[in-house]
Amino acid sequence: MKEEIAVKSFTYAMKGKKALERRGITASVRRRASDCGCVYVLSVDSLEAASARGLLIENGVKLA
Repeated sequence: MKEEIAVKSFTYAMKGKKALERRGITASVRRRASDCGCVYVLSVDSLEAASARGLLIENGVKLA
């Protein structure tokens, strides 16, 4: 099962994807519409979501 992690921008989504893949976590980037415009999400395996969030924060990716 997949879990989505929302980030502030496309640039952060791509930075996050690269950071996760360097650590062996497969991620894909998607765009989601929201009330405030567009939000980008990183889709990761739900078993790796907690460690993925930590890695994103460590690598300076701003979560939405």
